[in-house]
Order: sequence, then structure tokens, then C-alpha cells
Amino acid sequence: MEGSRSKSSQTTMFRCEGEHVARVTEVAFSRSSLDHKGVFIVDTASKIFIFSGCNSSVQTRAKALDVVRHLKENRHSGRCEIAAIEDGKLVGDSDAGEFWNLFGGYVPIPRDLLEAVREESMNMPAEKLFWINKRILVPMEAHLLDREILNSDRSYILDCGTEIFLWMGMTTLVSERKTSVTALEDYVHSQGRSSNVRAVIMTEGHETVDFKLHFQHWPKIVEMKLYDAGREKVAAIFKHQGYDVTEIPEDRPQQLISCNGTLKVWLVDCGCTTLLSTEEQEKLYTGDCYIVQYSYVEDGKEYHLFLAWYGKNSVKEDSVATASLMSSLANSVKGHPVVAQVFDGREPELFFSIFKSLIIFKGGRSAAYKNHVVQKSDRNGCPQKDEVALFRVQALRHDCVQAIQVDLVASSLNSSHCYILQDGGSFFTWLGSLSSPSDHNMLDRMMNKLCPFKQSLLVREGSEPDDFWKALCGRSEYSKEKRVKGWPADPHLYSCRFEQGQGGIQLLSG
Repeated sequence: MEGSRSKSSQTTMFRCEGEHVARVTEVAFSRSSLDHKGVFIVDTASKIFIFSGCNSSVQTRAKALDVVRHLKENRHSGRCEIAAIEDGKLVGDSDAGEFWNLFGGYVPIPRDLLEAVREESMNMPAEKLFWINKRILVPMEAHLLDREILNSDRSYILDCGTEIFLWMGMTTLVSERKTSVTALEDYVHSQGRSSNVRAVIMTEGHETVDFKLHFQHWPKIVEMKLYDAGREKVAAIFKHQGYDVTEIPEDRPQQLISCNGTLKVWLVDCGCTTLLSTEEQEKLYTGDCYIVQYSYVEDGKEYHLFLAWYGKNSVKEDSVATASLMSSLANSVKGHPVVAQVFDGREPELFFSIFKSLIIFKGGRSAAYKNHVVQKSDRNGCPQKDEVALFRVQALRHDCVQAIQVDLVASSLNSSHCYILQDGGSFFTWLGSLSSPSDHNMLDRMMNKLCPFKQSLLVREGSEPDDFWKALCGRSEYSKEKRVKGWPADPHLYSCRFEQGQGGIQLLSG
């Protein structure tokens, strides 16, 4: 052990690393010393913390335990607590909270940088700026980049070695923006860059901090411009002509009911219902039907909401039984419960709100479904080790997130969303160029739900490695337009009348 200290009252930090022969070295007591590959020991006056990186080897962890035993016996006379911290596991762990408080609070550890990328970045030339003129890159001659170089009616590519930025001015045409994205893809491929190069697409007024750092005299407070009242060019033109045009705020769903109630979920199976555990009720399958009961108190009154959820691949036997079973459950509670039907793929926001966290898998668990379709998914909800699966991650609010398994083809991607791709034991988290920061923040949370303790490779749209496309059976076209939420259709009320001798039911529009 190198550089150990003698005073037990001092906080010291050690790093263990090595595949066959583990080496222990004292490092600076700083958050920047942590990484995912090593095992770290933080020795305080009353407690020894052992932090195991998610990519650390078994040999390294074993060596770290030997060091912890040595410190406990020789520096603390056998009288101290030992806390083990797993990289990425934070929820409900008091030891993890105490560990991160030593560093001033939790901050995600940067992902490990491959040696090939390090060498590539060292050999990369200085940053280069190009103006995109009808898909042709025109080099910009400038020794020092200045904010004034960027014109609002043009698009630019800034090559910084391991990062390539595409910046689109606020008044560029939609057709020019599409051409710019294609030009970016062509540039990355023509350069023969490593698959780990990161491509970032942004529009004027929404630049990242990393992008701004490459320019001189970037204003701290952006002046009000023509585009500020509306993000689309048409709104800007009307504003310029003197019309009172304001931007419609993004949809922020209002809570129609209290979301602090209790949730119960039953699986419909062979004409019977099976109550799911708290953990399992957050995992639905498209081959099954479920009954959801949500109970909450408002203004001193208790309310009950019953929802029947029909998976798009569920069999008729289960779907027919679901309605009658839900009626029986609804009649068993006091008061006047509300009963409704929800169909897979057409769920209202209220449905997702009461679940908070929900994963919808392909496949099914009911006996009726298994008699018709070969079940390929793991019953625990996590895909099997050799399976490949693609999940679309979407956030309704900061506390409401869903992961929905979609078809395993590139056409399932959408620039407005984020995705999790599993290829055997490897995981990719894909950020669409039009997705929101709130969606990005939900990815790690959903990764822990899908497969805990698994490390994923962050991939931004336009910088995907070959393995990513290989898992999706090759590249293909997918939607790159901004997803606009459609207005709900007007409700229709029908009256039902039975006609004797007609052999059917007549629906009369109200």
C-alpha cells in the first residue's frame, strides 16, 4: 500500500485496481478521483466506506476487502463501522447517502473514456468551424471563434475532436435543417471517426454549455430577438409585422385527481384475478389483461377508480372475462366507483399518472396467452440474457415515467424520444435530438427498473456505434420530426336500443 497515513482522525482515500494483481494506491480525497473501474476505500474517523465501481473486477473487490480489514485492525483497533456502497445504487440506502455527503452531495460519475478515444482526441487537430451551404461544408477562417460569426439564417458544424456540434440558426428553413442533419451524418462518416464520437444537434437559443465555451464573447444574457415570441418562423414573421403573438406553453398535464392514493393491480388469468405485488404491478404485458384499482381521498371523501387495461396482443378469453371481473370488484367497495376501459397504446395521461413508474413488455403471463403464443420474456420482467429488446422511454412529469417495449427495428426510433436498447448483456441509452432534458434525466431511473446494476453506453442521435445498428438489424429511416401532441377527439354520447326481431343492437348518436 502506497502513501498510507498515520493519523486515524484524517480522512484518507485509496483506489484498488487490477485484473490479476490488484494494486492499492492512495489518491486525493475528491469526487474527481472516483470512476467506474476501480474500488475505492474512504477511511474516516468512525467509519470505513468501500465503494465498488460497476465495472470493477472480482479480484479487485477481494483485494479491497483485505485492505479494509487491515485498516480496521491496525488504524481503528477493530472498533469502527464498515459500509459497502454499490456504484449506481442510491434508493433507500442510508450508507450511500452518508458516503456522498462526504463529497458534498451526489453527482453522477462520468462514464469511462476508452483508451482509443483518448489517443484519438490527442491526435485531433484544433477545432474547425464549417458553414453548411446546400449540404456542402464551407470552412470558416477564424483563429478565435466569436459569437458574432454565427448568423441566424445559416447552419454550422463545429468539429472539436471527440465532439461535433450542429448549430442551426433561428430563421433557417425547415428544409435547410433537414439538409444540415444529413450533412452532419455525411461528415462524420467521411472522416472515418471512432464510433464513440459524440454528435450534438441544437438550435439557436438552446445551446449547451460545452458549445458556448468554444466561443469568445458569448453574451451571458441573450437579448430579446424576433424569434423569442414563437419558436417557428411563421410566428416570428407575424410578430415582426406588429401582431400580438405569444408562444403556447408546452403541455404540463394538470392532476385531475390526487396522485397520492393507493394502487392495486390484478392479472386476469383463466377467468380469475391474481393480485400482483407492489413490484410486479409496475410491469404490464401486451399479451395480458389487467384490472387496476386506484383509491384516494379528496375533501374528506374516499373515491375509487377501476380501469380495465386490454393488451393489444391479449386473447379473447381474457378480454371477455375482464369486464365482468372488474364489475364484481367495483361492486365490492363502498360508494360509487368510477369504471372505465383503457386500451394498450391509447392510454390517457391519467392512467400513467396513477402508476408513476410503468414498464410495458411484449409477451404475456396468463395461461390463456401462453397457450397461443410462445412466451419469450423472463417472468421477472427483465429480458433474458440472450435477448435483444428496444424500449421507448417517455416522461409525463418528473415523477411519472414509462418504458414501452417497441418493435426491434430502426424505424421504431423517433427523434422526439429516448430509448433503451439491450443487446444481450450490453445496454445502450439513445437520446433523440429533439428529446427534452427531462426525458434524459429519466433514463438512468428507468435503467435501474429494467435491469438494476447494469451499466449502459450513452449514445446521442447521429453518433451511434455499429453495434447499435447491428442490434436493430441495420439502419433504416425513422421519424425525425418534432412530435406534436394531437388534440383529443370530441366525445360522442350514444344511446342503446334493442330491437326485437332485428337480431342486433342499434346505436343512436346523442
